[in-house]
Amino acid sequence: MKWILLVLIFAGGLFFIFKQKKAAARLPPPTTAASLPAPSDSLPERDPGRSSNMDMGKEARKRLYTLAGDPNDKVRWSALELLYRTGDTNASSIIKDRLAHESENWIKRSIIQMLAQNKDKENLELLAPTVSDVDGDIRLAGVVALSGFDSAEVVPYLSKALEDSDAEVKLKAMEGLKNINTVLDQRRRDYERALAEKAAAEAAARQAAEGKRQAP
Repeated sequence: MKWILLVLIFAGGLFFIFKQKKAAARLPPPTTAASLPAPSDSLPERDPGRSSNMDMGKEARKRLYTLAGDPNDKVRWSALELLYRTGDTNASSIIKDRLAHESENWIKRSIIQMLAQNKDKENLELLAPTVSDVDGDIRLAGVVALSGFDSAEVVPYLSKALEDSDAEVKLKAMEGLKNINTVLDQRRRDYERALAEKAAAEAAARQAAEGKRQAP
């Protein structure tokens, strides 16, 4: 009778241990920085919003390539805009050339404003040289456009603009750097808050599960 009692006690102990391990396995793991993806500061290679479903055909696009260098400034700009808006694969190289050689500042400013609407790496590379343009108005427009990217990737270009001879360009560059710092700091705070909230929720879940496990 004594041996039977001992066997029952031993079996009960094993069952209790097994039940504890099974309950522990169901508990969510403690939250770590790795368990919640950190906010990305990287710009996309190409903004998906730049794609177009319109197919003009090969010949029409070739014609637009020619018109992008037309003697008439309005024709040049219309061709550039259409190539860009329709997601033409050669638009970036044509725009890069026009930014370097365009004689009409209003076209340069229009290109800069257009590029600023899609914040991706491709446009960042196109806008970067504008902070070194010979014309102060173009440098200013470039700094304003880059300041809206809200990414640390533009910091080197805005920092370069701090050396500009034009006071307004320098002021806009400093304003842009401050704004980007504010955005990045807010992203960090939001991430830390989300991490803390997730950790608190999981701790509460573990505590509730532990209470159920220990309940008779």
